[in-house]
Amino acid sequence: MAYLGDEKADFGSSSSMCAYCNNLLIDPKLLPCLHSFCRKCLVEMVKKVNTTSVVVCPVCRETTALPPKGIDGITPNIHLEHESKIAKYEALIKKDAPPPCDECSRESKVEVISFCCTCESFLCKDCHSQHTLSRKLTLHHKTITLDDTMNLRTKLKDGIVFPAINCMNHPNDEIKFYCTSCKMLVCIQCALTKHCGHPMEDINAFVNREKLGICDSIKDLPEYISKLEILIRNARAVTDSIRIREKSIVSDVRKVFIELHRQLDERETSLLKQCSTIGHTKVSALSSQMENLHSLRNAIITSDKFVKKSSECYNTAEFVSVISCLHSRITDIKAKLQHTKMELSEDDDINFSADVSAILNAFSVLGSIFVCKNRDYTALNEPILSIKSTNAYHVAIHRNGNLIVANHIGDNVEIYNSEGRGILTFGSPGKEQGQFHHPLGVAVAGDILYVVEFNGGRCQKFTMKGDFLCEIGGGQLKNAWGCAVAKNGVVYIAEEGNNRVQSFTPDGSVIKVLCSAPLVFCPRDVAIDRTGRIHVACSGSKCVKVFDAAGGFLMKYGEEQLLEPSGVAVDNLGYSFVADWGGRSMHVFDPKGVHIHKVEYDGFISGVAIDDSNHVYVVNHSTQTIHKY
Repeated sequence: MAYLGDEKADFGSSSSMCAYCNNLLIDPKLLPCLHSFCRKCLVEMVKKVNTTSVVVCPVCRETTALPPKGIDGITPNIHLEHESKIAKYEALIKKDAPPPCDECSRESKVEVISFCCTCESFLCKDCHSQHTLSRKLTLHHKTITLDDTMNLRTKLKDGIVFPAINCMNHPNDEIKFYCTSCKMLVCIQCALTKHCGHPMEDINAFVNREKLGICDSIKDLPEYISKLEILIRNARAVTDSIRIREKSIVSDVRKVFIELHRQLDERETSLLKQCSTIGHTKVSALSSQMENLHSLRNAIITSDKFVKKSSECYNTAEFVSVISCLHSRITDIKAKLQHTKMELSEDDDINFSADVSAILNAFSVLGSIFVCKNRDYTALNEPILSIKSTNAYHVAIHRNGNLIVANHIGDNVEIYNSEGRGILTFGSPGKEQGQFHHPLGVAVAGDILYVVEFNGGRCQKFTMKGDFLCEIGGGQLKNAWGCAVAKNGVVYIAEEGNNRVQSFTPDGSVIKVLCSAPLVFCPRDVAIDRTGRIHVACSGSKCVKVFDAAGGFLMKYGEEQLLEPSGVAVDNLGYSFVADWGGRSMHVFDPKGVHIHKVEYDGFISGVAIDDSNHVYVVNHSTQTIHKY
């Protein structure tokens, strides 16, 4: 099924028509993206992709992992099932030739004059009379005469009796309460037996509370719609500009090569290929970003409309059936927003340069297609500044250019300005708050400083003035060397003694062990790149290993170059810098882990850092010097 695009973003969320088969929904199922489809259509979608584990929504293209029960395990959309039934009967009643009487023989051609909402039956004149006057069981049924179609949908909605949600343990009993202790819906029997004595909430009160909570939870999401739309428009504009720039550069390149005739044809082809590659790469990146932005924007629009519709139109049973889906969807959208950068991944920066006089003398190295933001770290040979420090292993750089190091012999923290002049020292030997026992690792996030103690078994959190804030990992860490802080505030600490990297919340609670032996051996430092990947300098493994935020192993690099990596830092383009203690050197790797440069030193190199201006800082532990490049 083709992607339906923006114009269909809400199709399948509140319409009684199936966006896949374009017919009234039959046994509709509600996907986590809040789009609904017929059960049989979902079965067909799954068959088309040759898998029984996922279904791809044809409206928004989100992939849903099927529950253990398969399609039958997907949440039913009771509201749209009811709406479809009403729409079906409305169409039949308004039809020029109504169906035959349901009470008489199907072969009968007797004219139908009414519809019983209670029985959901069409009736002829005689059956209508018996139905409404004679039979005690049907005497009070709600009927609609076919010649009275004023406000027909409302009459059908008021007349047709839709089943309530019944208890799973007592199928004949209707759900009446919400057990706040067990967090589940129960019937009267359950309330009096299994849940006896538990605090109960009336089902209507529970639904009203959930409606308010969900509406409050989603109210801050629609404001992102305009931001996402602006990003989408900007992405389109930059894409167009890239294409214009690409065409312009192609023209320039060809003009130059016309003057150089056939001997420059090979070089011309090479440059055009570079230009096309960069342009295609940029456009592809923007196209991918636009698709994600479209998806997120449409998800918010769909969810917002669905919440409003369900809050206003769903009855108690209908709303209860989708509460879990709504919570899950809103949480999913917010999680995606946290990981969505509100800036474009590419711009229209493509350039071409050519010096004709130089070309005539050296055509073999003629021209280049480039993006200005590309960096050449092969020139990192002579430092622009060398700063004397005291017993430092690692260094962290504040956004104002100040350097922070931990003095593991003096058991304190020292802060230097960008010129190397000491401006603050705090801490003393000890195990109390604000004291240190062999501190090694330091990290800075905003105006918050983190200090890891090798022998203290903890990480302490301070202001940049040295005021103690809290303790992280107290009693859990063993021989911790380095730490790093993610954009969401999660703290990662490398423990050589436990052969693992742990993650903590900003207030110090353990989240999980990100990785451990045998994946990592003797980890000494950790860094986080712009995509959220975690780089771990493993001195025992003689390489750097990369993990995702969930702890999944992604890649490793440096096995052929590193002897004993002790520090790692990553710039905002993904280039990584590794301090090699055993190799007495610092190494540079590109975003794919390819080695591109090495700087050798007279001494053991323990740490490395990079500032916002892409200056690289290398700690030479032997000479007690921090080199700035």
